Amino acid sequence: MSEPRSTVAMQQPSDRSSREIRPATAAQPEPELPRSDSFEVSVPHDESAASVGSGTRRMTESSLILNMLLSIIGTTVLGISAQMQVGGWILSPVLLCVGCGIVAEMSWLVSATMDKLQADGKSSVVDYPSYASACFGPVGRSISAVTSSLAPLGMICNGMIMCSSNMQFVWSIGPSVEAGRKIWAWLLTFTTAVYAFWDMRFGNFAHLLGKLDNVSWLVNAACIILAWVGIGMAAPELDDIPEACRTAPDGRSYWSLKPDFGQNATLFDAMRRAAGVGSYGFYCFAVVVTVPKIKAQMAEPSKVVRGSCVAFVICTVLFLSIMLSGYAVFGNLGSDSVIKAMTTDRPAGWWALNKPWETGKGTGWGYGFALAITINLLLTDGIYVPTTVSHLEGLRPSLFERSFTAKLLLRVAVCVTRTLVATSISQFLVMTNLTSSLFCVFNNILMPIVAFHSVKPFPVSSARKVLHVLIFIFGLFCIVCGSWDALVQLGSHAEMEDPGAHLRADISTECIAHYCAATGNESAACARADLSAAAIVAWPPVVVHQ
Repeated sequence: MSEPRSTVAMQQPSDRSSREIRPATAAQPEPELPRSDSFEVSVPHDESAASVGSGTRRMTESSLILNMLLSIIGTTVLGISAQMQVGGWILSPVLLCVGCGIVAEMSWLVSATMDKLQADGKSSVVDYPSYASACFGPVGRSISAVTSSLAPLGMICNGMIMCSSNMQFVWSIGPSVEAGRKIWAWLLTFTTAVYAFWDMRFGNFAHLLGKLDNVSWLVNAACIILAWVGIGMAAPELDDIPEACRTAPDGRSYWSLKPDFGQNATLFDAMRRAAGVGSYGFYCFAVVVTVPKIKAQMAEPSKVVRGSCVAFVICTVLFLSIMLSGYAVFGNLGSDSVIKAMTTDRPAGWWALNKPWETGKGTGWGYGFALAITINLLLTDGIYVPTTVSHLEGLRPSLFERSFTAKLLLRVAVCVTRTLVATSISQFLVMTNLTSSLFCVFNNILMPIVAFHSVKPFPVSSARKVLHVLIFIFGLFCIVCGSWDALVQLGSHAEMEDPGAHLRADISTECIAHYCAATGNESAACARADLSAAAIVAWPPVVVHQ
C-alpha cells in the first residue's frame, strides 16, 4: 500500500490491536493528540481523489473498503474458533452473521441521521462525539466521553494479556506457563510507562510510528494467513485421537451441532453464555463509531454505507472460514487462541491430557505469528496508551491542566492498572467480551438506534421499526448478560494449569487404556487406574472417524 494517507479521527475502536491508529505522514501537519473525544486513525486514499480545502484529500469508496478491512481484521481471528465451543455448528456462525447485519443497519442509521443533522444546519458533525452532542446535547457528549475513556482502557489491558501470553509462548520463562506470563506482563510494563509519560516531556509520540504505516496491512494479512496455516498444520493430528478420547472435560462430544452451555446449565446460564458469543460478534465489527468521521472525509458521502457493507461481508466470509475450519480440527478441546495450538512434538497420549492442543513445543510458524501480533500490539500502544490517558484527562480537563501531580498520578495509575489486570486475567477472550458488552454494544448499537428515532431523518416502515426494537433489545441483552458472563468467567479462570499437567477430567476408562498403551503404562495414572482386561487395548488403535 504505497499511497500517502490522511488522518481521520476515530472514537472507541473495537479491536485492541487490529483497529490500528496511525499518525499522519510527514506530508501533512502533525496532529495534536486528541483530548477526550476522538482517536486519530489514518485512512488511505487514492491519488486521484478530489481534494478540498487546503490540500486535504477525500477518500474514495475503494479506500473506505480497504480501511475497514484493515480496521476489522486482526487479533479477532485468534479467538473466533473458540466461540464455536459454546454455540456449536449453528448458533455461533448465525450470531456472527447477525452481528454483521446489525452493524450494517447501524451504519445506515448513523449516515441517515448525519444527513438530517447537516440538513438542519448542524454541519459541525464530523466525528462520533459531535454526532452524539448534536443528537442528545451535552448529556450525549458526556456519555460518549465516559464510554470512549473506559473502552480504550479495557482494550489496552486486553492487549497486555495477549502480549504477555504470546511472549511466554515464544520465550518461556518462570516455573510455570502462568507464572511466566505474569513475569512478562511486568516486564512489558516498561513500554506502557514510556508511552504514558512520553508526552509530558517530548510531546506526541505518534509521529515516531509513521514510518511503519505502510506495513500495517502485512500484519493484518498475516493474521488471516497464519490462522489458516495453524489450523492446517494441526489437521493431520486429529486422526491420532482415539474415538474414546474425543470428549470434552465436561463430557461433551468433540463437536456440538446445537448450543452447549455446559452440564446442568440453567436458563440463566444459557442466556449469559449466548450473550457472550453475541458480544464477541459485535466486537468483530464494532466500527460504527467511525462512520461520522469517515463520511465527513468521503469524496462521495452517499457511498459510505455501501462501502462499509462490502467490507463487513468480506470480513464475515474470512471469519467464517477460520471459525468453521478451526472448530472442525480443534473441536471442543481447542484453546482460546489458535497460536497456542501451533505446536509440534506432542507427548505420547497428548489427547488424554488437559489442554491437549496446547501441549508440545512451539513451531516456527507459531513463533512468527505470536511475534507479529506482539510487535503490532506494542507499536500501536504508542497511540492507544496516550489516547487512554488523554481521554481520562478529558473527563476533568481543568484538574489536569492545572495540576502536574494529578497528571503524574493518572499515568502511574494507568500503568499499574493495566499490569494488574493482565496478571489477574489470563484469558483475553474474557476481557474482550467484558469490554465489548460494557462499551462497544452501547456505542455501536444502542446509541445509533436512539439517535435515529430521536432525530427522525425520514419515516421508516413499521417492519423496520420492529426490527430496530428487536435489535435494541438484543443489544441490552448482550450488555447485561454478556457482562455477567464475562464476570462469571473471570472467577472460573482464577487458577490456570500448564498444558499436559494431568489427565483430562471425565475421560472414560477406555480412553485411559488408550493413554496407558500409548505411554507404555509408565504413567502413575495407569498404575492407579482400575483397568479391566476388556479395557486394555493395543497400540496404535484403529480410529473410526465420524
